[in-house]
Amino acid sequence: MQICCTKKLLESISVTPEEHFNIDPLFSWHADVFTIDRRKTVVLVNDKNRYAVILYDLRAKDFKNFGSIFVEAIRRVLQEEDIKE
Repeated sequence: MQICCTKKLLESISVTPEEHFNIDPLFSWHADVFTIDRRKTVVLVNDKNRYAVILYDLRAKDFKNFGSIFVEAIRRVLQEEDIKE
């Protein structure tokens, strides 16, 4: 899975960007971080179907473990939408 992050999000999760690989757009996401009511919010949008996942009220510890939080959020949202694995 590939996440294309904005510069601001890359700084928040403290990673350096890697080379952009050609993968199936279904497994490619774009992500941005911004603040709503003084709470960090990340919006993730799938490149193929434009499905959006919003992570609200993230803390510094959440950004340290962003990869697993991202995968778990997608899994949980798809289960709530009753979409099977």
